[in-house]
Amino acid sequence: MDKIRFLDTLLTERTEWDRVLSQIDEARMTAPGVAGEWSAKDVVAHVTWFEREMVGVLATPTTFDGDLYASVVERFGQGVTILPATCPGLVVEIEAGRAHGPKAQRILAAALEPMLAVGVDTIVLGCTHYPFAFDTIRGILGERVRLIDPAPAIARRVESLLESGGLRNPEAQAGNTRYLTSGDPMQMQARVRELLGLDVQVEGVDWNFGEINFPLSAAL
Repeated sequence: MDKIRFLDTLLTERTEWDRVLSQIDEARMTAPGVAGEWSAKDVVAHVTWFEREMVGVLATPTTFDGDLYASVVERFGQGVTILPATCPGLVVEIEAGRAHGPKAQRILAAALEPMLAVGVDTIVLGCTHYPFAFDTIRGILGERVRLIDPAPAIARRVESLLESGGLRNPEAQAGNTRYLTSGDPMQMQARVRELLGLDVQVEGVDWNFGEINFPLSAAL
């Protein structure tokens, strides 16, 4: 029996495996030959590693370097193996309307295939751009790996902040949506059309030392 089949057998017959291990003394646990050159202790170590939840996180370097990411990992990452990947160039491809193009596929494959090779369980999209490449990512991962889109959590957080600040719309009907950018309004209009399928009017604003300055045409 090769190593892979041996590990599969151990994983599917865990109860029996635990019973057998409880009867093996230390000398036999460390003796090689159980599976090739592996000892029983080696096998236990590998199975324990495979049983740890592995979470891949796709995000930008700025996200990984931020205090919020460090705080989330500290609070919720205990007992979890986290596999980070920055996907250089992916944001540019998405903003250019090429989320499912060949370059985006190469960037994502380079990030995801090593994670798949070590048995990743979950992929978290840690950048608001990346859900636009959801179908490409799912195509690489297949259906076995859980894929988490952060958009619903972000929406709930926005709702909470509006509620706490007394800014939530009390009416049952939806409010109006305005599109503002500190960049090029025409470029953003094109991106909204490509990514969301909407024809909208985008207004320009100035971002200056942490404050938004609205021109008269975009005053709220």
